[in-house]
Amino acid sequence: EAISGARKTWVTTGTPGDCVKIGINAILTEEEQPDIVISGINHGPNLGSDILYSGTVSCAMEGAMMGIPSIAVSLASMHSDYEDFDFTAKFVRGMLKRLKDFNFPQKTLLNVNVPLLDADDIAGIAITELGSRMFTNTYEKRVDPRGKVYYWMAGELTNESADSHSDIAAIRQNKISITPVTYEMTKEEVMTDLEKTLCNHDACDWM
Repeated sequence: EAISGARKTWVTTGTPGDCVKIGINAILTEEEQPDIVISGINHGPNLGSDILYSGTVSCAMEGAMMGIPSIAVSLASMHSDYEDFDFTAKFVRGMLKRLKDFNFPQKTLLNVNVPLLDADDIAGIAITELGSRMFTNTYEKRVDPRGKVYYWMAGELTNESADSHSDIAAIRQNKISITPVTYEMTKEEVMTDLEKTLCNHDACDWM
């Protein structure tokens, strides 16, 4: 169905990350390859440990893994309408102009969270680190009209880190949070101690 003013778009039945993979590797030609991948605007925050579960961030992560500068963008409120996305979209457009000459590090994306406020009420921009958010693990057992059982995730936020440099703190302070994130998750400082414990500096041949 054609919608006046709309551009041609594609829909996949895969994961959010699949959208980036199929778009770049199958749909776009070599001449159409993107200069940047922008994922979002997500309807809700992606703060702290949220990113481990986030389809929005995984899209940007796929772009970063392909060596393409990538940004994940979220409106940090679950209680918003699509009209509320206008300021966030304008902010991203302005940010892209400022990032024109920025050399994105390899394996790195930017995770952006914007508070649901009028432009005049936003207190600024903060370059942040990831905070920590913990939720209760609550699942409601339900039955659909066909009698099939399913579970609805209904956990509540129980704890947030209060570190002043975190993305969570920035949103609490009515600031836009921009966090550089990498998919390199190896805890390198633990490797030596782990090798001592399991291998005693020799080959791990005790199996």
